[in-house]
Amino acid sequence: MSRNNFSGELPENIGNARAIMILMLSGNNFSGHIPVSISNIYWLLRLDLSRNRLSGPVFADNPLLAYIDLSYNEFSGEIPVTFSTETQILSLGGNKFSGGL
Repeated sequence: MSRNNFSGELPENIGNARAIMILMLSGNNFSGHIPVSISNIYWLLRLDLSRNRLSGPVFADNPLLAYIDLSYNEFSGEIPVTFSTETQILSLGGNKFSGGL
């Protein structure tokens, strides 16, 4: 569902879609935070929320998530260090992160 005109916040119950393996919502106008319930999608392997207007804390609590693209949003603060050991691709560019690596 990338590159559409979806807007508003991601629904809090998005984690109820537990069979999703790939969730690509890039290039929309989503704002607000990433719902913590996304971590309930156990089999989620690829998450692309790039090119939106998302902000707030970045969750990193999914054991199988190998591809994470959160680039070109409005995230700020320190980069989380709790990503899964399965994470192979992590794209965070174009945000407002600060602090050390």
